[in-house]
Amino acid sequence: MLRLYLIRHGQSTNNAQPNFAKHEFEPPLTDKGIAESQALANHLRYGSDNGALSHGYDIHQIYASPQLRSLQTVVPISKHFNCRPEIWVQTHERGGVVILHHKGVQHHHGLTRKEIQTRFPMFKIPYQITDKGWWRGRDKLETNDEVNVRARLVANGLFIKARTSKDLGVAMVSHNTFLNFLMQTLLKDTENRY
Repeated sequence: MLRLYLIRHGQSTNNAQPNFAKHEFEPPLTDKGIAESQALANHLRYGSDNGALSHGYDIHQIYASPQLRSLQTVVPISKHFNCRPEIWVQTHERGGVVILHHKGVQHHHGLTRKEIQTRFPMFKIPYQITDKGWWRGRDKLETNDEVNVRARLVANGLFIKARTSKDLGVAMVSHNTFLNFLMQTLLKDTENRY
């Protein structure tokens, strides 16, 4: 049986900044986001003291979006569970590494393999992440249909893991919009927003 824990990254500087003109391509976590990530890691490892889950969760595998805020969120979780996290490129936020503003859509290549290896040496990095980054952006924002295709690919990968695993706890740290599409795919429910 596969137990899947879907997690949104901690608060990033872009989340905390209402002025879109000041947004960054790869926003780091804020101090609040770092504290959220540590609290999440503690909860996953030890559970809660209110009796709801006093023994914690059993996580064997951790996946993360290749975006900085997700990678930072995963670090304390991976330390608690002593497992090597893996980047799953298809779990990135809608549009990739993008900023929307009055000039239109601007894209960035994303973190490079070397940048990730230097800052996050514990991560397993897939071949799609090169010395040129991982995002192969374009001039317009990714459509909902395109995000839905990625969600189906990730869901299929999870279904394969579920069929081939006897007992596996999987945590996935991603982004609001992508996780919504993934939940809709997994639950076969496009009517509700998750």
